[in-house]
Amino acid sequence: SDDQESYLKALESGADIFLTKPFNLKVLAQSIKGLLFNREKLRFYYTNNILNIEDGDFGVSEQDFLRKLNDLIEKNLDNSAYTVEDLARSLTISRVQLYRKVKAILGISVSDHINNIRLDKSKELLKKSSQNISEIAYAVGFSSPNYFSTSFKNKFGVSPKEYKSKI
Repeated sequence: SDDQESYLKALESGADIFLTKPFNLKVLAQSIKGLLFNREKLRFYYTNNILNIEDGDFGVSEQDFLRKLNDLIEKNLDNSAYTVEDLARSLTISRVQLYRKVKAILGISVSDHINNIRLDKSKELLKKSSQNISEIAYAVGFSSPNYFSTSFKNKFGVSPKEYKSKI
């Protein structure tokens, strides 16, 4: 029937919920609670596993968006002049839309997300690379090694130097 086709189309396009009229307020309230709870779980998981998007973590449209977003950030990782505006332009959305979308999906700002990716990448480089800390700071897009060290320590609780010495 038409209703089932509409329902299927909604689910295929990434809808989280599909309500038919007349709807039961208890069902609506419980659906909203469930959606908010699941979002919070995903947000927590994703902000702690920033580079590991797995299929099924989010709706299809969110996965595509996050994949494109992360690809663009990774491609421009060493460019400290790459701005949120550049990122929005590449995604063909406004800066405000980009902020809203990232905040809605991840619960953090775009700049925090970019910094998280830069810092996670720096951890990999500290483990595997023979580059010194300043070179790594520039390689992941920090304009100053001091700011990099401060950011790294704030996120991981140890300085890059301490981290490298423990490997």
